[in-house]
Amino acid sequence: MTLLEQLKQSIDTMSLGERLVASLQVALLGVTIVFAALILLFLIIKILEHFVSQSSARSERKAAAAAAATAGESPAPATPASEPAETGTSAPETDDALIAVISAAVAASQEETSTHQLVVRDIRRRVDTDPAWGRLGRIQQVHQTPRPR
Repeated sequence: MTLLEQLKQSIDTMSLGERLVASLQVALLGVTIVFAALILLFLIIKILEHFVSQSSARSERKAAAAAAATAGESPAPATPASEPAETGTSAPETDDALIAVISAAVAASQEETSTHQLVVRDIRRRVDTDPAWGRLGRIQQVHQTPRPR
């Protein structure tokens, strides 16, 4: 007799051993379904994280090309995300352009501040250990249009 056929009967007609076996089968089936759903969610999140990291890398390359174009220079070749940029061996022109772009971005983010009032002393790359959903949230907030008050 299968589990479904056993559970169709009234529980009063089942012996104690049959009840125990049926309850263990139901519990095992429930745990299996929960773990299968969790594994499926994990795989979906990993796939989405892969697509988000590709799109964020693509948008970073576009932003770097746009920043270089506004600074009047040719865009620098894109470096893969797996290779960290070397800060000590780059040309002085690239450092000056990078400092100019960062100064302009900071001045634009602050009200009534020009680049002449800012002094950039040191630029260091920050290691990004945030998960993909955290980076995506920041990107969405940056590109969000301000609400009228």
